[in-house]
Amino acid sequence: MPHPTIKVEVHMSDGTMLDGKVLAYDFHYNLAAVEVHSGTPLKAAKMALFDDAISVDPAPVISTPIVQAHSVPPLDAHYTLIPGNTVIALGRYFAKPYALMAAPGEFSINQVEFECQELFRANCRITRCGVGGPLVNSQGEFIGVCFYDMSCTPFLPITLTLKWWEQYKKNGQIHRPLLAMELTNLYAVSLDILETVVQNDTFHGVMVEEVLPGSSADVAGIRPNDVITRFAGGSVGSFLELVKMMWQNIGKSVEVTVLRTFDGTRFNLNMVVDEVSPDEQYSWPVLDNAR
Repeated sequence: MPHPTIKVEVHMSDGTMLDGKVLAYDFHYNLAAVEVHSGTPLKAAKMALFDDAISVDPAPVISTPIVQAHSVPPLDAHYTLIPGNTVIALGRYFAKPYALMAAPGEFSINQVEFECQELFRANCRITRCGVGGPLVNSQGEFIGVCFYDMSCTPFLPITLTLKWWEQYKKNGQIHRPLLAMELTNLYAVSLDILETVVQNDTFHGVMVEEVLPGSSADVAGIRPNDVITRFAGGSVGSFLELVKMMWQNIGKSVEVTVLRTFDGTRFNLNMVVDEVSPDEQYSWPVLDNAR
């Protein structure tokens, strides 16, 4: 998987330039892993692994712990990223002096108009050369990899990026699940649909917006407006959680519990988690004049 013909120069914040080597790349997620050799120790980024599970239970909360604004979660802690949370997209200009770009914004409830379903959205505005830069939270912790869109900053959660890298280190290759569905967290669906879901005593899960015809999800019987509440024996709390479950079960037949919202029925299905093939990889927009 390493590419021997690509030359990579890594310009550090102190002005030094180091040689880099591409260890792995993936056109599906538009990622590359670059190895850098330095004569001095390099400081590692602090990462925060977030989840996107937000309860839609209308029952009043009896007790909620108060989190002080100045409190800092520990390294690699899991926390819930909520729409409206402050995020900052970072990048470097492509020409000397390679100035730092910082675009503040908020995590957004809206979806990204890209083919990649695993992307989340922030309303930061960056330039094209911000692609691949980190998205950080208000504590400066790395939570996602930025991509470019004219109206927003799509980002791939660091949780999935690390899973991608760990799989490559372990196997020397990448196996990714084919979602074959357009999925939405319950907190992001329209109020009329959410009301139907809640009336059926369902407060967690993922809404199915669309199903790819002929896919394993379609063959299993999953339909638009179904809510996936359990997958492979585990409770589904959010979209990101479901993606991780699918990643762990590539090639396997798993039991899926769904709520059919139009009639309130709840039943189990068997679905095979397909692997992404070369002709099923996501397509990405071509960026001209990366500035």
